[in-house]
Amino acid sequence: MSYLKRWRKIRSEAAAIALECSSEDDSHENLDDPNQCEVNGGENLAAEENSTSRESDELGDTDSDFGYKEYVSTDSEEVVESAKEEEITFQEKLASWATRSKCGRSQINELLDILKDEGLEVPKDSRTLLKSPRQIQIEDKCGGQYAYFGIECSVTKILDRNIKYLESSNSVDLLVNIDGIPLFKSSNTQLWPIICRFSDFEPFIVAIFCGEHKPNSVDDYLEDFLAEYRELQKKHITVNGQEIHVCIKAFVCDAPARAFLKCIKGHTGYDCCERCTIKGEYKNKRVVLLGDYPLRTDRDFSNGLYADHQVGVSPLLNVGIRCVTGFPLDYMHLVCLGVVRRLLCFLRKGPPECRLSQREVGEISTLLVSLSGKLPSEFARQPRPLTDLDRWKATELRQFLLYTGPVVLRKVLHRNVYEHFLSLTVAVSILLDSCETKRSAYMDYAKQLLDYFVDKSKHIYTPLFLVYNVHNLKHLSDDSRHFMCSLNDISAFPFENHLQILKKLVRNAKNPISQVAKRLCEQERAESHKNKVSNKSWHFVSENKRNGCFLLHSEDFAFVKEKRDNGILLCDVISQKSLESFFTVPCDSKLINIVYVRNLERVQKRRRLLDVEEINRKDTCLCLYCTAWSEKTKEGMAWVRAVWQEKKRQEEGTVPDSWVDSKNMIVFWPNVANAAKHLKERRQPKCDNCDFTSSTEVEECSLEVKRRKITKKFEDCLTDDNCDTDPQSEEEDDLRNVQPPNTNEEPELPVAPRKVCMLSNERSSSSVSSRGSSSGSPLPLQKKNTSKANAPLQEPISKNQTRQHSDGELFSQEIRQSGSSLVQQIPKKGNGNASGNARRHPHTKENFWGSRNPYHLNLSSVGGIHLKDNVKRVMEKLMTNEVMARFNMKGGKGKLAFTKLNLYTVVTESVQKTTKETEANIAVAIALCLKYAPDRVGGGGRKRSCE
Repeated sequence: MSYLKRWRKIRSEAAAIALECSSEDDSHENLDDPNQCEVNGGENLAAEENSTSRESDELGDTDSDFGYKEYVSTDSEEVVESAKEEEITFQEKLASWATRSKCGRSQINELLDILKDEGLEVPKDSRTLLKSPRQIQIEDKCGGQYAYFGIECSVTKILDRNIKYLESSNSVDLLVNIDGIPLFKSSNTQLWPIICRFSDFEPFIVAIFCGEHKPNSVDDYLEDFLAEYRELQKKHITVNGQEIHVCIKAFVCDAPARAFLKCIKGHTGYDCCERCTIKGEYKNKRVVLLGDYPLRTDRDFSNGLYADHQVGVSPLLNVGIRCVTGFPLDYMHLVCLGVVRRLLCFLRKGPPECRLSQREVGEISTLLVSLSGKLPSEFARQPRPLTDLDRWKATELRQFLLYTGPVVLRKVLHRNVYEHFLSLTVAVSILLDSCETKRSAYMDYAKQLLDYFVDKSKHIYTPLFLVYNVHNLKHLSDDSRHFMCSLNDISAFPFENHLQILKKLVRNAKNPISQVAKRLCEQERAESHKNKVSNKSWHFVSENKRNGCFLLHSEDFAFVKEKRDNGILLCDVISQKSLESFFTVPCDSKLINIVYVRNLERVQKRRRLLDVEEINRKDTCLCLYCTAWSEKTKEGMAWVRAVWQEKKRQEEGTVPDSWVDSKNMIVFWPNVANAAKHLKERRQPKCDNCDFTSSTEVEECSLEVKRRKITKKFEDCLTDDNCDTDPQSEEEDDLRNVQPPNTNEEPELPVAPRKVCMLSNERSSSSVSSRGSSSGSPLPLQKKNTSKANAPLQEPISKNQTRQHSDGELFSQEIRQSGSSLVQQIPKKGNGNASGNARRHPHTKENFWGSRNPYHLNLSSVGGIHLKDNVKRVMEKLMTNEVMARFNMKGGKGKLAFTKLNLYTVVTESVQKTTKETEANIAVAIALCLKYAPDRVGGGGRKRSCE
């Protein structure tokens, strides 16, 4: 049925084209005798049919012909050339449609017969219509078949169609890719093409090798290519009267292809590193690279001084190509397919020191599946579960590293492991940034992060993790610095896409090179009027968050609310300064334009009209609470995370929200043998069927008694210094099952730089993404938006409201900057002047409420998700974590009493105006905020006694 449907579709499209052209002919022609026209047309068709039949009998199957490159020339071509312009246009349309639809020869011939029966003047054979080459020059070489097409002819054709390129440049910097691709699953037949590209144009083929294995001689394989390159160095290409200089910028290949071209040891050898002189160690059936060693140089490589590394003399040295700096480490193979895939494999099935449980792996998979369909339409693939990791493509691994990984791993991994993963995310994001100013400013920081990631890996994933790909992360930033471009500009993604196109051109196992060459020639002639450029700008724009979130040149975020006919977009613009950071370690997430929005409806925004030129790139907007930890059931029940203390051991788990008593901090647990069934069915808890044993009774139980289900309480966990239960820390430190080894030689995180303020003439203008070919900078995260899509337009925010917000920020900065002096002026417990000093401080209650009434409104409007969040945000407005770390509620243990300050009353009254909570509940929330202040950023850390 699929074949018949396709045949009917092709026939209907061809009939529509024929009807259109036939109507044009009838409108322009003025014939005295229509019958005479039909007779003449019949005679021409008959003559063409006879001529084509004779020619076809002589040619036979031209796919197997060898010799000089010629084209099919029949009597019908002479008729077509002398025909009217309308008939030529019709045949060009038909040929373009046939190549675009990838129709076979028999299908096109059948269609041509139908058109001839309708009286249209068309060729009889598809090879005449498509102008297929009659013969392809192929020779036996390197243990297989080989065909060479040339560099100059392809570059000239591209420049002839893109004259504007010559206005800005008089040189062509080629990126060369050489890689193998298998054609069939049932045989070892493979193609090894030499592909080149420059600027943003699509790649083109220079030569093709086909055989059962890779070329057996690199000298013979590159002989024609290097010979033509020498000629191009002596004489320039002339295009439109302008001389063009051609040079090779870099060879972009994977590790096996680089070893083949440079004649060096492969990536599994002891001296495999291409950038430094490190010697690997053999551990557990693999070679690992540990430590730092001197770098290799192009001069020493040309002189053959690396005897342990080089296995021969590369022919590339004869034409002056640098074999160390001229071969960048492709991040598609190195980072995506190498490091990210290996990291996920270690988390799934690695050593016990880093392996996650099946439940945690399943939770990550559930989160990934929940994000499917939430990414912009420019993403070719949506997230898939970890069970399909072996079938993940490089784009999916890149998507996980830059977009979905920081979201789904946040609740699962230990804090150190999660921060270790974020160091790789931040470093790669910097190196992929298309803005040269930002990339250069953060280049050293990206280098430090990559060094930290590699050095820290042996402590988290064991030394077996440090193989060839992981070690070369230390040299990845050198390529971006040397070529002064983003890693996207020297990646293999465009070449890999082109390899898949070549593979689809082969229809059977007979003469693959001939089939590829003819199909490419047909496509080139059918679409010769098109200027094809590989980087397409974003073109999916809608009012939903999936395709309606953009990053402006001012680094503000815009959400599309309405599309106007003239291309203007009505957007809600949110300043990045008013948003929260998604993470603060290893650096502030705003450094790479990642922010967190608690409530998109409550955040301050302004509505304005935007032109397309104001948009920097498209962004990814993910709903954090669409994931599995808040997934609603049909009965309205949700999953929540619970942490408790059991048998002097911290436990955690995901339970239905109805099983948790938040006021008494108790987790109900069924007192039955098959508690998992109750958990799976999410049954409502009953007092008669649940245990209420306290943690004190647990300690008194004998170890010989069989363990029974007990009540899980939170209060024991709250006294543990390692458990952070304030809202911000709950999101970052919920699970701690993957504990890294404790060693004294662990590296320290590098200091994050300050964010670079971009000028208007320095901002990047990349289309969709500066971190991938089809993706944007991630990702303002927020709750699910429940507002109606057709909400009325809102009035812009008044100047008074903006002034009030800025004054509140200034006041908050004033208090935070004077935090240290505030602590110094408050004496410790036992000093009778404590209260007096606190009253005389400029930020006491009387001064605050009396002379700074606008700030009272500012604190009351801070808000939060719940009580603890509201208290924490108000406290952060008043004091830094360093100041809060010096207080507790009642004093003692070397800390000051916060309840003796008038700020305690200020915080309490401000929160009461928002939450209507009692003072006792607010006091508990303030105590938690003060307790875990040392563990937060800037808190100074918690002092631990040495045992």
